Amino acid sequence: MYGAKECKEEDIKQKFYEGLHRTQDRAPKHDATIKLGDMNAKLGKETLFSQVVGPHTLHDNSNESGEMVANCALSNDTFR
Repeated sequence: MYGAKECKEEDIKQKFYEGLHRTQDRAPKHDATIKLGDMNAKLGKETLFSQVVGPHTLHDNSNESGEMVANCALSNDTFR
């Protein structure tokens, strides 16, 4: 799957992340999953996403794609 570019329409990006959620949900909970790629995301230093990115990021603020990546990781309990 390829992440939609930042300039793409909202519904295209939403469909991509819905597909990513479905794929993650189908994986057995005891399996490790790895998602690779930049997904056109900039993850910032927002406290809300600190569990996802930690203190190591180049950006002060997340862009929309960064927020979607972080929310996807948080909603799938990736970090538990």
